[in-house]
Amino acid sequence: MEDPDSNEMFFGADDSNFNGPWEVLLGKDVRIDPKVDLSKEEIVANCLLNTVLIGRHPKQFDSDFNFICR
Repeated sequence: MEDPDSNEMFFGADDSNFNGPWEVLLGKDVRIDPKVDLSKEEIVANCLLNTVLIGRHPKQFDSDFNFICR
């Protein structure tokens, strides 16, 4: 992906890839391009954050989700 303001290139999954229920997202494979300069911990943290904020969470998580998004 390219930032139109700075012309910098960013690697990563499009946000739409995280638009699904958690049980589907947790079963996805993560492929890391050799050019990616992130640690495995940074990649996992990014996937977790995108899953929580973009993915469709279970109804039981509604109150926690609302708290996180404040």
